[in-house]
Amino acid sequence: MSNCLSHSVFVLAAALLLLLSPSSASPQTTPSISELEQRIDSIDSELRGLAHLSLRSGVGAIGYRSRRYDDAFHTEWIQIELEGEQTIDQVILVPCIWRDKEAGFRADGFPREFRLLAGNDSYPEGQELASFQGEAQHLPRIAPLVIDFPARQARWIRIEATQLSPHAWDGKYYLQFAEILAFHGQKNVGLRRPVTTSTEGWGSGGARREDFLVDGSTPYLMDAAQGEQSIAFVSTAEP
Repeated sequence: MSNCLSHSVFVLAAALLLLLSPSSASPQTTPSISELEQRIDSIDSELRGLAHLSLRSGVGAIGYRSRRYDDAFHTEWIQIELEGEQTIDQVILVPCIWRDKEAGFRADGFPREFRLLAGNDSYPEGQELASFQGEAQHLPRIAPLVIDFPARQARWIRIEATQLSPHAWDGKYYLQFAEILAFHGQKNVGLRRPVTTSTEGWGSGGARREDFLVDGSTPYLMDAAQGEQSIAFVSTAEP
């Protein structure tokens, strides 16, 4: 009874706010109580579908990092096997982020030159969906790179990097992403699918493995609001 009463009071309060709002509709178009209740149910349903913020400490699943090199011009690729033949129209590449004391947040290991390929039985070698040469307006960045293209049928997608970027800590060159998403409409068809790479089994282990690229987690490093920022050197994570 108490819950019903509270809900009714909330609905009546919402209706009163609508009536008193300067921008509210005329009395003839003011929503009814039942319409307001339906709107609340609709909002609650949408809220349940939103991603949830998860604060965690220690080292978790960060993503994937390739073998290191002394110079930038090496080919490294990552391939995601889809479940059968899927329609895809968008791929999102999520960078790994670190904080530079002077420059602020930056992507680490995001490739300078790369192309996106998709293949199926008709195109076993793959078709090029997008290509980025040089800086190509995508570096420097901290936001995910959204790649849109006309819908294609694919059994796999591959990111093939031909010019790498340097690691902030030691200046070595490698390929690194926090997450890769392949969409058809609003569905991530690449979620938790098998991943292969050009340096199979090389990953740093612990917080960085191939399968972390498609685990649905997009971890971004954030500093606390107070105190000094920390500088990570060596850390490990238990499975």
